[in-house]
Amino acid sequence: MAEVVRGRRDGRPMLIRRHGKSGEMTLSARKVDPNSWTYSVAKGGRRLGGGRMTLIDDGKSWVEVTQGSTADEPGLMMVFTRAPNN
Repeated sequence: MAEVVRGRRDGRPMLIRRHGKSGEMTLSARKVDPNSWTYSVAKGGRRLGGGRMTLIDDGKSWVEVTQGSTADEPGLMMVFTRAPNN
């Protein structure tokens, strides 16, 4: 399922679109440096979670470290790699 957001990494909420439809969820992202940013996901103004994304491997991959909406909720670390073009 693809999710798309359009906007700037300046901290303002952007609607998350799935399959071309706008939902109630928003993503706020703030640039930390040229290769990383922090983000927060909310629904109806209530924060659901967030984290930090960092580009690695010359932009071919990225690491995402998430945090839950509360201190008791565990976070995750994931590594994503783009499939090579054939």
